[in-house]
Amino acid sequence: MLATSCQKTITAVEVSNGTDTTIVPGLLVRSVSLWSDGTNPATDSTVTVYTYDALGLLAKKEQTGQQPIFYNRDALERLTSMITPTGTGDTAYTRVYYVNATASIVSYVLYSITSLTGKPDSMAFTYTNAGSVNKTGYYNGGSGARQLSYYQTWTFDANYNVTQLKQFTADDALNISYDFEYDNKPNPLRSPDDARLPFEWGYTLSPNNIVKQTNHYGSSSPGTDDYVTYTYVYNSGNKPVTGTHSGTAIGTQTEAMRFYYH
Repeated sequence: MLATSCQKTITAVEVSNGTDTTIVPGLLVRSVSLWSDGTNPATDSTVTVYTYDALGLLAKKEQTGQQPIFYNRDALERLTSMITPTGTGDTAYTRVYYVNATASIVSYVLYSITSLTGKPDSMAFTYTNAGSVNKTGYYNGGSGARQLSYYQTWTFDANYNVTQLKQFTADDALNISYDFEYDNKPNPLRSPDDARLPFEWGYTLSPNNIVKQTNHYGSSSPGTDDYVTYTYVYNSGNKPVTGTHSGTAIGTQTEAMRFYYH
């Protein structure tokens, strides 16, 4: 059903650049997705509201039907944790650890839920000599020694857009790979300070907007490749204000997108 939050007036967040009272322009404050089954008008929507701190860095994200995500940072403005209430009395934590006390390069991440005991699940990062992520390994925690569950390899273009992501099983079998194509316009979902944290693939990691994602299924379902495409209409600042999302990967469904800025 259409979310009532679509009707609310969103007040833009006043943010400072940390040295004066200049308003940071162009921050994304709300995005709306309207889904259609390809035959009937859109009957379902997802609204995402973005809140920023005084430096214009993402502090909170709220999405229709989901618990909010809170982003915490240290004095160097590095992301240190993401906290999400589960809605059942628990809290989910994503804690970020860096290679040293001042570096912006992440060493590993721990995932935990307050009610669970044992070692938390984790993600370890490896990098190229140029400082780009080229591999992330996901390890199961629990009561015993951590075990590699699967790993991913990352490929970037010269503008640091993710162009390919491959996922392998622990015994090196290719499970699935994704190829991404981009426009040359600014991605409003990207948080510049978190550019090296691939938590949400290219959608928040890459500086430009994805226009096509092609999925290649390996050992999981060989020979069944599919894709999705994105088209946008941009404002005078070259940021998308409306868009559509369709393709064989989502069947007859289509998504209409709208973006609202500070």
